[in-house]
Amino acid sequence: MASNFENCGFCFNEPVFGFCENCTVRLGKKCFELHKNAPGHITFQLDTSKKLASGPLIREKDIHQQKCSLHVTENLALYCEKHDATVCGRCIRTNHMICKDSIVDLHEITFDKQRTSERITTLKNLEQEICTIEKHIEENLKSNNECKETYLNAIEKYYKELLTRLDKLVSQSKNAGNVRYAQNEENLKKVQVKCKDTKRHIQEQTNTIQELSEKNQQKHLYIISKRLEKELQNLNSVIRQSSLENTIVKFSFERNSKLQTLLQNTIQEIGTLQEACEGSDEVCDQPGIIQTDIPSARSEIAVWLESRPSNTNTKCMEVNKEWLETRPEDDFILADISCFSAVYS
Repeated sequence: MASNFENCGFCFNEPVFGFCENCTVRLGKKCFELHKNAPGHITFQLDTSKKLASGPLIREKDIHQQKCSLHVTENLALYCEKHDATVCGRCIRTNHMICKDSIVDLHEITFDKQRTSERITTLKNLEQEICTIEKHIEENLKSNNECKETYLNAIEKYYKELLTRLDKLVSQSKNAGNVRYAQNEENLKKVQVKCKDTKRHIQEQTNTIQELSEKNQQKHLYIISKRLEKELQNLNSVIRQSSLENTIVKFSFERNSKLQTLLQNTIQEIGTLQEACEGSDEVCDQPGIIQTDIPSARSEIAVWLESRPSNTNTKCMEVNKEWLETRPEDDFILADISCFSAVYS
């Protein structure tokens, strides 16, 4: 993977092709053409055939003894710190006349074993820091998987608890309906039995009277008639009572309006995603947002902008400082910081 020194300082995708004096940034070929055609921009092509930041290279000759690719008769005896480029004397006249204070004569440079050892130690320390970060990344990946599993399991458990509670409420409602149904049915069957008994008795009396009439047993008919007169009042009472009891308590299901309002309008989620920054007691229950201290964050980014290397796009820094001051506080979240860093790192 190419290092930041080998890539365009604007798009970060193309390899370095040239340099823009106004923006003080190295450019890829497409960005170089855009800056070249922009009014007032001073651009020139860099010699990228010899890359200092491309990793360890095995060469028979030191760099100041190698030939310039643009001026093949000249050695790369000079180094432009401003443009991070090894150049020859003719390159100075063509492209680096304004870099007088940044030119270093490589013939006068010495780099002893002690300084080499210091650089190696520094690099190894940085490597160790990277290793520590990588180990922490692995731990965070594992922790992230555990969080996902715990999160989904908690939702499933809560879902089952809600279903259990809902099933209980449904069962209660069904039982209430079944009880009312049974009460109505029991009452109607009692009335039905009473009506059948009364009807049977009336039919029996009617048959008896008809039979006695056919046999012309007038004396017997008289006695039956007298008895019937006494029973008529009771029979009428039974009929009236049966008519009154021949009724049901009608029932139907009415939804719980409060529950319906909660489910359809008030409740928009069954729970919230709780987020916590590692090493912090602060918890945010708004999904996807981790809040931070606004003034502190602005101050830290401002310091970061000031500490950028000299080859950082100065104009871009100025623009982003202005942008930083105008950011609304309710939109200033850690996501902005990570995005900001990703653009300029």
